[in-house]
Amino acid sequence: RNLETAAEQFRADFDGELGRAIRELTVGTATAREGTSSNYSQRYTSWLNTADHPQVVGDVYVVDVADEQLRLRRWNNGIHVFEPSLWPEELDRHRADFQKAYIEFKAQRDFGRQMRAAFSGEESLVVAPLQNFEFPRVGSQAVQTEPMFGYTVVQLDESYLRGQMIQSLAERHFTERGGEMYRVAVILDDASKRVLYRSTPEATTDIDSADITVALFSPPRGGRRGGAREANQQAQETPGRWRLMVQHQSGSLDAAVGTIRRRNLAVS
Repeated sequence: RNLETAAEQFRADFDGELGRAIRELTVGTATAREGTSSNYSQRYTSWLNTADHPQVVGDVYVVDVADEQLRLRRWNNGIHVFEPSLWPEELDRHRADFQKAYIEFKAQRDFGRQMRAAFSGEESLVVAPLQNFEFPRVGSQAVQTEPMFGYTVVQLDESYLRGQMIQSLAERHFTERGGEMYRVAVILDDASKRVLYRSTPEATTDIDSADITVALFSPPRGGRRGGAREANQQAQETPGRWRLMVQHQSGSLDAAVGTIRRRNLAVS
């Protein structure tokens, strides 16, 4: 298994875990109106019992409007209800964004791109519009519902994400046969380049120094072919929420190859 394949498998596992959580936990309009539904409870419980890393989700919120005022509710899995909640700091700083989104919704204008941009630099918040459809029963066909303003906000447990999930995936995909591990880093894929995870202090966060880099949690894209250099070039052009960077323990694959060649020459 080469390094490009390992990076793609890491991406598939990482994106699959988070993508499924967002898909299963996104709230429908009927659930938002009522504050609860047996269908949502079943979906939440099914996800909780079958996900590889359910601990990566800290909280699930619904932001919508009541009497022309923004309101926030938090899912209480103990009683299966979205309860009124105070605004945590991470969400409170986005109140103006939600207010703008509501104004655009009333004017029947799309605000999706602006909301994605507003939350693109967040390490722990993933936002999705309310689903304008519901499933009457688990496994049944979707039924269209009346459009309603609102968003599901999934707050990730950042300490678990960096300390457990990413570390587990890195060890699974980037450990060599001898037990040594590639240097692995995950950073925010924005101008800040804030570091979310480093397998060692020496792990590079520089795109040009990495042997391979892959965008994580990005929009679907076509497959790619070629070696690490071609993969690097395409990955740099594809934005994501986070970015994976992998480097050989010797500092680079070129350095590792050079070391092996020098050993071979010494033996001969």
